[in-house]
Amino acid sequence: MVGAGSVWFGGAAFGGGLKAKLVWKYHRLSGYILLILFLVTIYLAGRSQLVSFHSTYVVRLIAYTLAPIFILVSLYSRIRCTKFSCI
Repeated sequence: MVGAGSVWFGGAAFGGGLKAKLVWKYHRLSGYILLILFLVTIYLAGRSQLVSFHSTYVVRLIAYTLAPIFILVSLYSRIRCTKFSCI
């Protein structure tokens, strides 16, 4: 909702263009931070005793270690630092 309100109709929901861009930047930055925290949570869940007991090592390696690393690398390739120049 925040992302849509900051983009649609020239950001009228947040008081115009510049204010809407600032809201959009913080909204996007918070999304990146939350995604990284979620991936750390997934990695730590893979190290739990319950998962270790019910899955093989190869499955744990792929699902809980390699997949989050792959997601972080692909996320890093999509980040455009020029869009955050005003933060």
